[in-house]
Amino acid sequence: MNPKFVTLILIATSNVAALLTTLARAQSVPIQVSLNSVVAISTDDVWAVGNGVDSQDADNTDPAFEHWDGRQWSLVPGQRTLEDDERISGVDALGSNDVWAVGDVGLPLQDDRQIEIQHWDGNAWSFVEADQVSGNNVLTGVAAVSADDVWAVGSQDTQGGVGRNRALIEHWDGRRWSAVAIPDPAGTESLAKIAAVSANDIWAVGSVVPNLKTQPLAMHWDGASWSVVPVPSVDRDFPLSDVVALASNNVWAVGMVFDFTWPSHSKGVIMHWDGTVWRLVPSPVTGPYDADGLAAITAISARDIWAIGNSVKQNQQTLAEHWNGRAWEFTAAPNSFLMSDIAAVSSNDVWAVGWMISSSIIEHWDGRRWQIVPSP
Repeated sequence: MNPKFVTLILIATSNVAALLTTLARAQSVPIQVSLNSVVAISTDDVWAVGNGVDSQDADNTDPAFEHWDGRQWSLVPGQRTLEDDERISGVDALGSNDVWAVGDVGLPLQDDRQIEIQHWDGNAWSFVEADQVSGNNVLTGVAAVSADDVWAVGSQDTQGGVGRNRALIEHWDGRRWSAVAIPDPAGTESLAKIAAVSANDIWAVGSVVPNLKTQPLAMHWDGASWSVVPVPSVDRDFPLSDVVALASNNVWAVGMVFDFTWPSHSKGVIMHWDGTVWRLVPSPVTGPYDADGLAAITAISARDIWAIGNSVKQNQQTLAEHWNGRAWEFTAAPNSFLMSDIAAVSSNDVWAVGWMISSSIIEHWDGRRWQIVPSP
């Protein structure tokens, strides 16, 4: 074969490989965004993450990154892969130039989810390699303690079957992400979110399903190992969805209890850790047969805590509850289809994010009322 022709083939092949690599790491700004998580760094530096429709291919779902600069929300390009279904489920930050986002990517309706981790360095989002522990694993929450101490939680498949059956915790040591050893309680389990008091005092919450009954799951890191901490359960399905940690003796978690007796309904549930045990804390309900649920919680102080979720009565409503140090109370908020997360800068600067049918929804508390803020 002509040497010049071989050279041309090699050049062409190299160009194709480079093109595929570029496409697999292309930046994307999606449309019809659904927001899953939010972190508030300062009054003019807030990130909300989620997923949306690929603006160039309606069959693809791409990661979404929205940023508040103190004046407006804007979509910021993030990295994307060639897979059909990407989503970012959790975000946390150490500062304006150190933000972590976690999620997963895979083919729609397939049990092939792979972990996706992206990092913001102050200029751009970029992929960071995760520890792919199985053919089907995801991360849903992240908590950053320091530049070399970041934790993320989710679930994995250890049986090679359909679905994910075991909780997963990964750790960033400043150089790489790696899965860590955790307890394996009986039943299918998963972890939803994670929060840190300090480097040796970290909580993760989710659910475990022994004997086909979903029950709350709480795990604790003491600086040396993870352990399961008992949570009072009920004779109904009861998953925990989020956790916030103020101190070693002041940790809050939220979720919901499902009652499948007719007419079926659910109610939001709030738990508190006092340093010794988890206890159920009374919280208001919208009605005896309404579908209430709390998705997320954030804290400004021991006497200023917010929980967000949704209630379904005649239509879908935002469920906002506030702790004043003595009791949980309802606070009126604009309606939404699904509220996912909440984060606070101060008592008069709280953000909640979610999804409104075909676009993101962002609500803000200014110390007097909740109101919708325009989002891309």
